[in-house]
Amino acid sequence: MLKRVATFNVPYYALDLQQADYVISYLKGVPGVKSAVLYEISEGDPHYCLEVEIEQDDPALASRLQGLITQYTPFISDLTLKVYKPLAGAKE
Repeated sequence: MLKRVATFNVPYYALDLQQADYVISYLKGVPGVKSAVLYEISEGDPHYCLEVEIEQDDPALASRLQGLITQYTPFISDLTLKVYKPLAGAKE
């Protein structure tokens, strides 16, 4: 199990909740994706965090997720992409 995490700001536009719901629904339907959640931070920056839990490190899935995020780069700023793997306490 891995978590792919993208953090970002939406500087000039309000976050479109319908679009966010569409993206989360799309991600949940992608083979290999266990869950997808969009968080809004209560303090600090970046203001949003997209967390996608995947079953295994799959280069094709990573490329697909990267392509999805890339199509939104004109609308977001301060994008960071990270991959987390369990260190302790995770049930497999």
